[in-house]
This record gives sequence, C-alpha cells and structure tokens, in this order.
Amino acid sequence: MNICLHILFTKILPFVSGDQHDNKLMKLLQNEKTKIEEGIDTGGFVPPKTRTVPISEFGQEPFIITEVKKKSPSKGIFTGSFNHMESASSYIKQGMKNISVITEKNYFAGSLKYLYEIKKKYPEAAVLRKDFLICVNDIEVSYKCGADALLLIASALDTELLEKLYYLTVEKG
Repeated sequence: MNICLHILFTKILPFVSGDQHDNKLMKLLQNEKTKIEEGIDTGGFVPPKTRTVPISEFGQEPFIITEVKKKSPSKGIFTGSFNHMESASSYIKQGMKNISVITEKNYFAGSLKYLYEIKKKYPEAAVLRKDFLICVNDIEVSYKCGADALLLIASALDTELLEKLYYLTVEKG
C-alpha cells in the first residue's frame, strides 16, 4: 500500500467530524485520497527531477503576502482573463517579494506549473505553495518545483504526521 494512502486512512480521516465545515474538509481530503490512488496528480505538469532555482527566505520585507489564485469554491472564478505570470509580474513590479501560489486544481483551479514558472522567472521571490499537502512526496515535489515555503494545514494532519512533514520541509531549507 502507498504510504500516503495509509497515512490518509489511518491518521487523517478519523479526525474529521461531522459538522458542515469538516464535511468540506472531508470532501477535499477524499479528493486527495483519489489523487494518491492514481499517483501524485500534477495536472499534466512534469516536475523537474531536481530543484534548479535558489531558495529565497519567506517573509522578506515588505512582509506582505500576495496571492496568485484563479478561483475559490465560494466565490467562483475571479476573472476570465487570469494569467498567473501577469499576476506575479504585477506584484514584483510593485516591490512585493512573497508570493503565495495556489496549486490545488479541483477547487481552486491552481497548478504546480504556475508555481514552477513564477519561481523560474522570479528566482529572488519567495514562493509559498498552498495546497492540501498530506504526504512526504508532496514535500519533495514542492521543493523540486521551487517552493520556498509550504502551507501545512494542522487541522488535517495528526501531530506525528504534521511534525514529520514540518521537519522534512525545514530540512529542505
């Protein structure tokens, strides 16, 4: 059995309760289970075999976190003319250095490709990957694609798994 799938069933799903907020979380985590069963879904984007960009410290001054996000489950698509590179370029031109990139594709229309292309063009920017990261392979792929920081959702992970993913992330730089 894939280690990620084992972690999902034994460590995460038992912590999800039945209220409405947690039902949304359960649906999102169920989507992650499907992703794991089918192999890590990168949306057709093939991550590089190694990291090719420098690590930038997240939290650079000015400490403002900008966001590259096409849509949300509650608001729908923000604009019909979404271009991740134009968004990132606009932020960089305004002096912003911390860019959050949504990579979850089913509910937020994100992509690892967005993160990779932004970091490749703006290696000095600190890029945060926002997705439902639930296994070691998610950390490895994030690192190779150029993420400088990750969002680990503590309510979706038990303490042991959260610590494991956290320390692996710190180890990567």
